[in-house]
Amino acid sequence: MDMNDGTATRSIESTFSQFLSDKERGGEQTEGAYRRNADRELERFRKWCAGETTDPVNAADGGVWKGIRDGTRPVQFRDLSVIVFRQYARYLTQQDFAASTVESYYRYVSNWCGWAVTEGYLDTQYATDPDATELIRSLDTSPEGRQVWTPEQRTELIRYVDKRAHDALDEWGDADPLDSDASGRDPKETARFEAVKRCRERLLVYMLAYTGLRGSEFLSRSDDDRDGRCGLRWDRVDAENNTLRVFRKSQEWNDTALPETVVPALTRYQELLDPPEDWPVFTTLHRPRLASHVTDALSDAGYTADEIDALRAEKPDLLVAADEDLPAPTPLTTSGARRVMKRLCDDAEIDVDGDTHDYLAPHGGRRGISETIIRNRSFADAARYIDSTERVVREAYSHIEAGEQASMVDDVIDESDT
Repeated sequence: MDMNDGTATRSIESTFSQFLSDKERGGEQTEGAYRRNADRELERFRKWCAGETTDPVNAADGGVWKGIRDGTRPVQFRDLSVIVFRQYARYLTQQDFAASTVESYYRYVSNWCGWAVTEGYLDTQYATDPDATELIRSLDTSPEGRQVWTPEQRTELIRYVDKRAHDALDEWGDADPLDSDASGRDPKETARFEAVKRCRERLLVYMLAYTGLRGSEFLSRSDDDRDGRCGLRWDRVDAENNTLRVFRKSQEWNDTALPETVVPALTRYQELLDPPEDWPVFTTLHRPRLASHVTDALSDAGYTADEIDALRAEKPDLLVAADEDLPAPTPLTTSGARRVMKRLCDDAEIDVDGDTHDYLAPHGGRRGISETIIRNRSFADAARYIDSTERVVREAYSHIEAGEQASMVDDVIDESDT
């Protein structure tokens, strides 16, 4: 490295603000979206470099990831290398992100690295070195490699979650509140909680399969605490008028369509749980987190320890929180939704052989409904429905148009050559 010691020992974090400002002045912004996204990804990179992130895939000998250097000082430019960026690319590919998301997140960091070369902080653009980007380039981001739920897969999964929900609702209806178990818990409330879980799963599948929403538009993003990225709230659901108010990728609040197909699953779940209006539609079901949340919230509300124990002994914590109108529990994250989908597909034995995922991933539902609309209506209708542009949709689903053109030519040939 030819840089002087003062440059080489400068912390990488100290340059982030200038990079973001330069990018904004250079026109790379959409109402501040570039700055927010780049800021988030640079912070993710910094934390990873400093060893503040769990990363077993890069940890030595299966131990704990301690960062690119095991020490107390901030990460400096002299610590960077091609190997560092290769390891970071490996880390991103292990986060269960879609291939296009991994590419996008890495690109923000790569852009900063290129900027650092221009500014004299680095003498080499490590992030674009072929050895650094090999794992990124190996991801299949072509249209053929992007998962799309087929109508058959969608129908099979819908039937499975429908049956599970119906069976749980029947058991709840048949439960006798007088038949308490050894713990004293009301069996009616236990059955209600099981029905809530099954109806929650069903609604998640319906939302992914039919609304065309991105997961981050109705679930929580763990790396983004802005309003609109913390889960869709019930007070932004208008089932009577078939609309949802969501914070779109364009960084704008918009009313979007709620298909009639989804409404029964949504309203049944809402009636069963009966949550406060400011709750997210999808909350966590993590037991320790719910237990701590309910205990703290009841205590803050003035309940005694004995009263808290009595309430929690009667019914599961989520129902206590809903029935007592407690503050909202933590919302379900996009990562949590992926885990739910993987479990459901495993349980339902959904065939996804030959796909880059071994389950129906959330982003595949959006693509599936897009393809269905294109094949049955038009590219323009699909673009409007999923909040995209017709150009982007045509590029992403060019195989459909190519197939239709081939069929058209075959018809013309048949007609002309007979």
